[in-house]
Amino acid sequence: MHAVGLIGNDYSEQHQSRERMALLSEARTRLGASLDVAGTAQELVDVTVTVSRFADFVSVDLLEDVFRGALPGPGPRTGPLPLRRAAQGGTRPLPPEAAPGVCAVHTRAKGYPPDLTSPKPDER
Repeated sequence: MHAVGLIGNDYSEQHQSRERMALLSEARTRLGASLDVAGTAQELVDVTVTVSRFADFVSVDLLEDVFRGALPGPGPRTGPLPLRRAAQGGTRPLPPEAAPGVCAVHTRAKGYPPDLTSPKPDER
């Protein structure tokens, strides 16, 4: 008598779930340990690029008001929107002309980032 047995298990979903939980755990221990805006922004970059390999490049741009300790006003803003680069990092250095440096103030491009509070064309 001959017998053959075969068992197949797919552990990829379990592996991905463990990876997500490890990322959340690492982010929880690293992010927000201080009230320093620039330090927290850099921690976010480090977790996103270095620890989790979630992205090749990350930049954190914040409203200029945040660096002065003020809360941004409610509602959408019109006109130019000055942003300051709080932190950036990547798996390899970018050419200097590719992105503004840390602490550089720049104006966001029209339509970027998208205004998530505006109704979409099909919802009007």
